[in-house]
Amino acid sequence: MIRTVLGVDPGGTTGISLLDYRADRGYVLDTGMSVETGIDARRTFEIIKTSAKVADFVAVEKFIVGRRSTRSGSAAAGEKARELVGLVGTLPKPVARRTAAQVKKWATNKRLDAAGLLAPTASTVNHHDLRDATRHALMCLVMDLGCPDPLSAAYAPFRPGG
Repeated sequence: MIRTVLGVDPGGTTGISLLDYRADRGYVLDTGMSVETGIDARRTFEIIKTSAKVADFVAVEKFIVGRRSTRSGSAAAGEKARELVGLVGTLPKPVARRTAAQVKKWATNKRLDAAGLLAPTASTVNHHDLRDATRHALMCLVMDLGCPDPLSAAYAPFRPGG
């Protein structure tokens, strides 16, 4: 069984993570990238749309305007995030929307590490937006698609040579 979720952390720099759960291998990061500031929402959405074709589900951060949103790098980053969230909602896939607070509380670094997603060779280490997109994808795989929690006794990841 292979289940695939596309995680999206929208913003000025948008994290995109295509994460699989494979019964014989555990959690596998297929594709991970950060779409840098300066690339508009529509062009970023084209990248997301291409990746979403192979996903069972899309998990996107539910963008909330509040006290913390004033800390973003620019008003344009918030505008891009809101536009991306709206565009993701048009995809012909189920979409899970959770706040950053919900996801970060559950998908901790400890849980990402248990899933093998913080290893030095994993691209999730390279950028915080990509790591946050991976958090969204992992939570969706476990909570919405019934894959095993990496911190549970039921999770037995693939270990080469072991």
